[in-house]
Amino acid sequence: MDVSGDLAVGYSLANSSSVPAIFPSLAYAARTASDPLNTLQAETIMVTGTGSQTGGLTRWGDYSAMQVDPEDDCTFWYTAEYLQNTGNFNWNTRIASFKFPGCGAPLLKITSTHTGNFTQGQTGKTYTLLVTNNGGKDTDGTTVTVTDTLPAGLTATAITGTNWTCTLNTLVCTRTDVLAKGSSYEPITLTVNVAADAAALVTNKVTATGGGDKVSESDNDSTTIVQTGPDLTITKSHNEPFIHGQTGTYTIGVANVGLSPTDGTTVTATDTLPAGLTANSATGTGWTCLLGPPVSCTRSDALASNASYPSITLTVNVANSAAGKLTNTATIAGGGDTNTLNNTASDPTTVIPPPPDLTLSKSHTGNFTQGQINASYTIVVSNVGTGPTSDTVSVKDTLPTGLSASFVSGAGWSFCTFSSSTVTCSRSDVLTPGSNYPALTLSVNVAGNAPASVTNTATVSGGGDITPGNNTATDPTTINPAPDLTINKSHSPDPFIVGQTGTYTLTVNNIGNAATSGAVNVNDFLPGGLTATAITGTGWSCSAPPTSFVGCTRSDALARRAAPPLSL
Repeated sequence: MDVSGDLAVGYSLANSSSVPAIFPSLAYAARTASDPLNTLQAETIMVTGTGSQTGGLTRWGDYSAMQVDPEDDCTFWYTAEYLQNTGNFNWNTRIASFKFPGCGAPLLKITSTHTGNFTQGQTGKTYTLLVTNNGGKDTDGTTVTVTDTLPAGLTATAITGTNWTCTLNTLVCTRTDVLAKGSSYEPITLTVNVAADAAALVTNKVTATGGGDKVSESDNDSTTIVQTGPDLTITKSHNEPFIHGQTGTYTIGVANVGLSPTDGTTVTATDTLPAGLTANSATGTGWTCLLGPPVSCTRSDALASNASYPSITLTVNVANSAAGKLTNTATIAGGGDTNTLNNTASDPTTVIPPPPDLTLSKSHTGNFTQGQINASYTIVVSNVGTGPTSDTVSVKDTLPTGLSASFVSGAGWSFCTFSSSTVTCSRSDVLTPGSNYPALTLSVNVAGNAPASVTNTATVSGGGDITPGNNTATDPTTINPAPDLTINKSHSPDPFIVGQTGTYTLTVNNIGNAATSGAVNVNDFLPGGLTATAITGTGWSCSAPPTSFVGCTRSDALARRAAPPLSL
């Protein structure tokens, strides 16, 4: 049955004697609340089956169900089994939904809201009460009644709302006009005065009934009352996470959020440590602290309104047996505090086993040289922590401009990927404290125009490491300039003529950033049909003609320029 009293029934139907036969199928029939008694509206076929059950099975429809959707209290959902094909244990399931167009009921929603905080002794503060119809139908014209229940410490001075009839001494407002679904009545404004001794937190309660809504709707509006006297509050935080066998630090803050200074009586901050933590030290400017247990810190100087005392630093020893999740609680009292609702602070704390601490070193030997192939860096990952690694460890090397990766290798580094400028390698085996993984060797090619100095940077991550501050290594690298020889060859005349002579001119040029050192050799293997008859070039020593293999050499340094040409 839906919210409007409409009924529906779902069922299976079959008829082997009809023409044509009706295989097991699904249907439903329904009636509205206003239909004649003992009647149903026309049957609706949900799905027509095309197979029958065989094999002597006698069970059917075990998992059929009809439910009304709680979202709107109107939609019927029907699920049941049927057969698409003849056989056994081969049921099919169909789910269907439907609802009556006239289904629905009004559903009133009442809210109480206010702006900002109230203050002790304040007058003319207001609540806004709003009634909305969130149901599927308009209200039915019966009386809608709103009733407000003020908490102690608040006194109503007025209650009004357009088209509402309101009574101040009962805080009841009524109206009978129809509220369309999805619409709201005009708001009600409730004006109150705040007592000088009102509590720091109060709750205004409001209800709405009638209009065809079958239940009483309500709302609670929590309201903070600022205290005119001192109002001490406490906060607590820590450096996350704590580690078994090490120390951890809590920071405790005390502030006065009231409108008056504390009265000079003793203020006491108390911290009751949970099992697994013991106090090591407690300090704070102006505080006198005792380790207890419990830890307590006191002072008597007045704290102005909206001011804070210097924080307390509480260092604790973390036992090896400490639980993985702890909650530390601190309280504040004294100083003439007028509100105890904010005098406690709890700090959930995670405690972990000793973690690894991965660090990285990166080095190379000597200087690199422009144009060098397979210059190498060595990368070593170490665990300087007190616990073993627990997850995949990754090394990433980002090469500077002028260097490009050519190869990377290292025992146990099973997965490496690289582009010309980035190399990433990983491994998952455990690295115990005080140990190193086998070194990674990264080979790089040095560009011919690489700058005189570059810095290569690598980082390590993962493995359960929680201290990334030492996970990066840089390696400044000096790159020496280098000569870069080119050769150019031309001939004349063009074309050569059979039986005559022709001349080749060879020019060696240094386009690099440094002069040559040692011998420079030029070799020319002449093709068949050509024989060198003369070979000349200032400063060059060449093989004697006639010859088909020309070899010339010289040992003087060639700066960034062309050498004297060779002619053959």
